Amino acid sequence: MPGYMCFPKRDRKPIVLYARRVDILSIPKPPKIRKRTLTLPLPAKSSRKQMTSDQAQSILFKLPFEVRLVIWKFSIGGMTLRLTAQGGHLYQNTPYPPGWVPKYGMLSLLLACRRSYSEAIDLLYSSNVLRFGLCRGLVHLDWIFLPQRLQKISDIKIGWLFKRRLEVGSPMFKEWTSVWQGLIKFSGLRRLRVHLKISHDTDYWSQNEVEILEPLSHLTRPQVFELTLSWPAGPRGLPVGIYQVKRVSRL
Repeated sequence: MPGYMCFPKRDRKPIVLYARRVDILSIPKPPKIRKRTLTLPLPAKSSRKQMTSDQAQSILFKLPFEVRLVIWKFSIGGMTLRLTAQGGHLYQNTPYPPGWVPKYGMLSLLLACRRSYSEAIDLLYSSNVLRFGLCRGLVHLDWIFLPQRLQKISDIKIGWLFKRRLEVGSPMFKEWTSVWQGLIKFSGLRRLRVHLKISHDTDYWSQNEVEILEPLSHLTRPQVFELTLSWPAGPRGLPVGIYQVKRVSRL
């Protein structure tokens, strides 16, 4: 059900957040047009009759719009959402790390009516940090998210643990390059934090970091791009880019 963000309970199978099926590195088919409109304004012509109440009887909607935005942001913003993209689906990441509290029922308030959904849905993307793992699942993020939501995403954290070499020309490297090409389309992105971790072979990563990091040099946004590398600096320096590099010890 595209556009809905539901989260799994511990004793249930993870709930699909987005249900558009894609294959890695394939060109997806255009998504089907939704039969019913979720956000206002409603289309002038539609095959289905839709009605929306102005909710004039609601105390909430008697408040000024600016006050309602504060309420929406307090209700669904200010959080870090640990997400995993797999096979064209978006899940809340499991298992949870120690001390992590999963976010349940985030859309309950928004789904109360179309007016509340229309006012607040953009804040779900703009006021939260989206945290991802697994390079493979990020290839089609620009397709998993609806275009109007994609432009509202402002803060992304990505952590990758590489257990083998990332060799130029390999299928894995093509996926790696596709991730960065996709992130170029996030026009509203203001902060990007990336941590690249390796489990072995530091010499290889140091010697080949110029080629490995070359796809990152094409990003012209966000305003803040923090790149953490878990291998020593190589002899040739780094490609010119907007990122700020920090080096830490290998895991």
